[in-house]
Amino acid sequence: MRKCPMGPRERILEAATELFYREGYDATGINRVLEKAGAHKQSLYQHYHSKEALGLAYIKERSQEVSDLISLVTRKDHPLEMVDAWVRVLKREARKERFIGCPVVNLAAQTLQSPGMREDLAAIVEGWIDSLEAYFQRHRDHPLLANQRPEALARRLIVIYEGNTQMFLVTRNLEWLDGISRDFRVCLNSASIHP
Repeated sequence: MRKCPMGPRERILEAATELFYREGYDATGINRVLEKAGAHKQSLYQHYHSKEALGLAYIKERSQEVSDLISLVTRKDHPLEMVDAWVRVLKREARKERFIGCPVVNLAAQTLQSPGMREDLAAIVEGWIDSLEAYFQRHRDHPLLANQRPEALARRLIVIYEGNTQMFLVTRNLEWLDGISRDFRVCLNSASIHP
C-alpha cells in the first residue's frame, strides 16, 4: 500500500521539528522551515499563525516522545531498572545523534521572553512529573521507596534528568547520561526528599 504524501501542514511541522531541535528555535528562520518543507508562506500562516504557534506545535510533538518514553520505562517494577532503562534509551539515541538534550528545556532557554510559551512548557513538565509520581505511588511498597514521598521523588528525578541532559548537551559526554542513574541512586539513599 502506498503511503499518502504529507500535506503542507505536516511537512511544515516535520521540518520545524527537525530544525528547531537540531539547530535551535532562535537560529531557525521561517524561510528555512518553508524551504525544507517545500511549502509557501501562505501555507504556514494558514496552519500556524506565527512562529510561536509553530514552536508550540513542535514542542507538543517532541514532548510526546518524552512522555511515551516515560510510559515505556515505567512498566518496569523496580525503580532502579526503570531509570536504567531510561538512560539506555537516551544513550542509544545520543550515539545515533538523535538525542541532543531535552527539547522542552532547550526551547525554554530560547524563548525566555514568551510567557505564553513558558506556561505551555511548564505544563508539559508537570505532566511528566505526574506520570512519575503515579509510578512511585504504585510502587511505594518497594523497599527503596519506603521513606520517599512520590511527588517529591518525581520532581527530583526530573531535575536529575534535566541537569544531566543539559550537561550532556554542553559536553557531548555520555557519562552525564549515566549520571542520571547514579544521581537517582544517591537520591534514593537519602532519608527523605524535599521539593
